[in-house]
Amino acid sequence: MLSSVTKASGPGLAEVQKVEWAAKEIHLADNKHIVSELPRCPNCSSLIALYLQGNYELTAIPPLFFQRMQLLQILDLSRTSIKSLPKSLRKLFALKKLLLQGCDLFMELSPQVGKLKNLEELHLDETQIMDLPKETGKLLKLQLLKVSFYHLCGKKTLKSNILIHPETISNLSQLAELSID
Repeated sequence: MLSSVTKASGPGLAEVQKVEWAAKEIHLADNKHIVSELPRCPNCSSLIALYLQGNYELTAIPPLFFQRMQLLQILDLSRTSIKSLPKSLRKLFALKKLLLQGCDLFMELSPQVGKLKNLEELHLDETQIMDLPKETGKLLKLQLLKVSFYHLCGKKTLKSNILIHPETISNLSQLAELSID
């Protein structure tokens, strides 16, 4: 029988590869030294929420990781050491919340983010992001956007003087909360 929730955290989790990836909700938060490598392309056709926050040893997400997660609505990668998201991100058609806050090494949001047509919340605060891709303006259901640029203070080598294109924000007609640090 399919488990609806898989929770695995702390010293009891020996290997992330043995986690029940067929669940509707997976909690692998705060495993620090254990969750460092994810399966290449798990079959997660029923997965609605994936919580991986606090896994500092997690540095990369396999290119095909999101390939079979079409129902995923919540993805929490906060406080991990990832630098970017794979192109398979575009397969997350149902995604409503993308949490990346506190990802100290995260530097670039892929233009693929524009494919997430149902995204309502995007948390990019406390990251090293240099700018928002103009494709962010295609997120017509986005209600909350949090982004930090304070790490750029005093830096002389920016790709551009424009961190957020003006038309990006003006296209976000559902935006109710905007936080820029």
